[in-house]
Amino acid sequence: ALVDTRPITTNGAYWLFGTTNNGTMTFTTATSGGTLVTDTEARTNQWVHYAATRSGTNLRLFANGQLVASATDSTNIGSNVLKIGRNAYSGSAPDTWWLGYTSDLRIVKGTAVYTAAFTPPTAPLTAVTNTTFLLNPNPSIVDKAQTSNLQLVGNTTGSTTQVKFAGSKSMYFDGTGDYLAVSSSSTDYDLPADFTIEAWIYPTALSSDRIIVDTYNSSQAGSY
Repeated sequence: ALVDTRPITTNGAYWLFGTTNNGTMTFTTATSGGTLVTDTEARTNQWVHYAATRSGTNLRLFANGQLVASATDSTNIGSNVLKIGRNAYSGSAPDTWWLGYTSDLRIVKGTAVYTAAFTPPTAPLTAVTNTTFLLNPNPSIVDKAQTSNLQLVGNTTGSTTQVKFAGSKSMYFDGTGDYLAVSSSSTDYDLPADFTIEAWIYPTALSSDRIIVDTYNSSQAGSY
């Protein structure tokens, strides 16, 4: 699975982007009784641009801008979770986890961006009208200590609008749904003895309860 939206406890209605048993890419609209559009060629060890679109009842799959499969589909496609790089329903099966790289994953709800052959993008994708998700790996937001994986939530991004040092970027949070979640060892941010926490900050507004960094857990228990 490259992207899977199946519920964790039951197959149900969903959409999925992933590979078939013979290694070709396919887009699926439901577990049973739905529609599949599948590439005719397995393309390994190369960058491939895939796009699944639906315009009216026309479901299409493009590979590198060329139409490789089409079908008629009017499924009301449900979703429950969004898992990238693994099978959402059978997450304990590591043979279903994505093996390779991905970049510029965009989900547009309400618009079929491509309905005929096109030239694949030659620059990072942008949030066009009706974009609900856009994942651009941003080299300016990395943990240079190389101990943590960072999850960018909302439209958190690197910015050159305000920077402290020439030629660098800052992280921009617009105050509405933007944050970074850090995945790490459960003890990485414990502070049992001496410590230092520092940052350059540039507030655009100041009010109560605006958090820079928080280690409070979701159950609101324990020390933080």
